[in-house]
Amino acid sequence: MLDFSRPRGVVVGFGVAARGTAISMTKRPRWMGLAGQGIELTAAVVGFGLAGYWVGGYFGNSRIGLLIGAVLGIIGGLYNLIRSALKVVSRQNQDQSEPVRDD
Repeated sequence: MLDFSRPRGVVVGFGVAARGTAISMTKRPRWMGLAGQGIELTAAVVGFGLAGYWVGGYFGNSRIGLLIGAVLGIIGGLYNLIRSALKVVSRQNQDQSEPVRDD
């Protein structure tokens, strides 16, 4: 028989924690950050492409608008990708340069 009177887990963020445990959202698997960057790049290209298609259709040439929008999306998406990659590299360099303390 199923017992629905007491909760089995606590929903935290994107995961389910067992009773008495907590999931930290700062310690995500590495692939989640990389997947997020890919989705962000794709969304920028698609979003700017659709906006360019709409603006180009308004002015009578949707192909040129789509092309310009897609190029702007690629430039913006790659800018964000490179900026976040440089942030990760600088954070790793700071972690490696800190001395280990023996307390």
